[in-house]
Amino acid sequence: MSALRRHPLSALPDPPAGPEVPPDLLLLTVEQTARVLQISRSGLYSILRADGGLRAVKLGGLTRIARADLEAYVDRLRAAATDAPAVGEPRETGAADGDSGHHGR
Repeated sequence: MSALRRHPLSALPDPPAGPEVPPDLLLLTVEQTARVLQISRSGLYSILRADGGLRAVKLGGLTRIARADLEAYVDRLRAAATDAPAVGEPRETGAADGDSGHHGR
């Protein structure tokens, strides 16, 4: 009988909690935004670089994320999740009307 294997990521420690992010801040640092999303700084920078992702503003040489933009980004993620089929549910292909997509000549 083989031993159960743990997923390699399950051994990683949880990210540090850090101090709470005050709810009245208009602009968040990269670290605060990453903490709110519970992702790494590099993961946040990937989102910032992606088209249609989260937007950042520059204050001199400092990068900040507006709380309103963060909330709008999360709202877009939620909307996309509710539009997507559930896990294991087949996607619609447009062939439900008997149209196979092939038009013979």
